[in-house]
Amino acid sequence: MRLFYFVTDSYPAWRVDLAELFSHELKQFGLHTDWSMRRDDSGIWCAIEKNGETIYLPFFLSGIPIVTPIARRFGEFMSEIYLTGKLIFGPRYDFIQVRDDRYTAAFFAWLAAKIRGSKFIYWVSFPFPENDLEKAKLSTGLRKAFFQLRGNLTMWWLYKIVLPRADHVFVQTERMKQNIMAYGLAKSKMTPVAMGVSMKLFEWKRTAKHEVERGSVTYLGTFARSRHLETIIQAFALVILQLPSAKLYLVGRGDIPQDRQFLEELVKQSGLSNNVIFTGFLPIDEAWAVAAKSEICISPIYPSFIHLQSSPTKLYEYMALGRPVIGNDHPEQSNALASSGAGLCVPWNEQSFANAMIYMLMHTDDAQKMGEKGPEWVEENRRYDHIAALVYRQYQVLLDK
Repeated sequence: MRLFYFVTDSYPAWRVDLAELFSHELKQFGLHTDWSMRRDDSGIWCAIEKNGETIYLPFFLSGIPIVTPIARRFGEFMSEIYLTGKLIFGPRYDFIQVRDDRYTAAFFAWLAAKIRGSKFIYWVSFPFPENDLEKAKLSTGLRKAFFQLRGNLTMWWLYKIVLPRADHVFVQTERMKQNIMAYGLAKSKMTPVAMGVSMKLFEWKRTAKHEVERGSVTYLGTFARSRHLETIIQAFALVILQLPSAKLYLVGRGDIPQDRQFLEELVKQSGLSNNVIFTGFLPIDEAWAVAAKSEICISPIYPSFIHLQSSPTKLYEYMALGRPVIGNDHPEQSNALASSGAGLCVPWNEQSFANAMIYMLMHTDDAQKMGEKGPEWVEENRRYDHIAALVYRQYQVLLDK
């Protein structure tokens, strides 16, 4: 089988549901993947050969205010036109697949698939149109108008034009599947594919040795304002009232610099500057190291329409590392914690998060017993070789049709 995949990530792709799933596990099943990726560095259009795959990168001119985003989009658009020609006149692919917000690529991919008799597949890992509308609610002026316009246009394009014309749609979760069904897409046309854990994490864990830091709590993930991490800061302020030496590690970054600045200012105003550590964005093995030495890890997912559709990668990584987890009520998260016993699930409010953190930090034996239950559950339910088998079976069904 041969797949051409337009993705949102810049090269090299770091998301495990790209690098691990397609470039490793599905390759074991015999699926060959070539890619169209974005880029963050300046450069001319080029094709890179790596591990038997071809990755096409667009022209991009970075570092010039105002010009940079225009140059990025122009380069991507020209690359999509060129790749459409290759898909139509070059070697045939069984599947042409598009991910998330590659909206113009969706049209070109559909066109090439129609002409060549390939299957046109769409992969929705995040509801970008709805996210733009959420950003509009948190913005003002021209920024607000921009997000409203883009959100409404892309919602119409994705749900009314693109997805109905796809041969199949992969979605993130069962909840996302139900939400997209409300736009009119048939249930039989979608397959939920949850996030999993890289096998590299299990290999890393077997060799890495870390002594747990007493009183430490870690969060891995984005600082985007839509996550409402101010609730965690406020909850931790309540923890400090009883456990003054506790530490909270925040590992990641926001969509824009102001996201982190907002949290840093809140930490300062709350008198937590000596207790909250911002590490910034870290390479994945360094992020795992921070989580592995933490007494407990937290997986707060704000219960909005957008985030209730998500599949929480960080939760499964915490569990695979054997750390006890505190999460909040959420379809996938609640199920994973209830069925594994690897942590506590609480309502979304600062007092509930604070109570759970205080309990775990004061009852370390109970917390450790919870953490010990995580790795086995992840091995059985969120390994990428198991997920790859699910995806490959669906590709086989599409070819049989």
